[in-house]
Amino acid sequence: FESLEAMTRENRRSGTTTPWWMAKLFEVLRGIQDGVVLSGEVQIDEKMHPLAAKDRSGGRAGMGGYSKDRICIAGGCDDAGRSFMVRAGLGKLSKSRCWEAYGAHIERGSTLVHDRENAHSVLVDRLGLKSVSYRSADLKGLDDAHNPLSRVNHMHFLLKEFMHRHSGFDRDRIDDWLNLFSVIVNPPADRLEKAAM
Repeated sequence: FESLEAMTRENRRSGTTTPWWMAKLFEVLRGIQDGVVLSGEVQIDEKMHPLAAKDRSGGRAGMGGYSKDRICIAGGCDDAGRSFMVRAGLGKLSKSRCWEAYGAHIERGSTLVHDRENAHSVLVDRLGLKSVSYRSADLKGLDDAHNPLSRVNHMHFLLKEFMHRHSGFDRDRIDDWLNLFSVIVNPPADRLEKAAM
């Protein structure tokens, strides 16, 4: 959760060293989330991340909500502590993009806890999931102890903080940053075990 500039300053490195290390790390982590399969009670949700100003359509100021100027990040976690975060295209989630993002990451027959996003129905149908859904409006303002999506919301909160520390990153490399985030928040907890993995 520390910016590249801060790491460069603290370690008294050249300005090119830290980005070079990150590029090598990203190569090592490529595909690290491919084998993540959630089971049991699985919570999923999507959050939007803005495109860089240079990439916004027509050069206009970034739009909010589900606009095409925002990257949809699909995330899920289960009651065993496993999680994943993947890019799911631009704008509001469609059924085909929902299947692409989540389909390989949820075990057949699990219980899916989610908001009432229409695109999630493809997961329930194709994977034979038990669906427990809530209206987003009913969840707003609930504290974590009473929010049925608190685990996945917490993951998205951590991701937002992580991305804020690296706000100038190239959006074309968002998959690399999501892989790094996944390694940080998933088991094993011991950093040396993570490095060995």
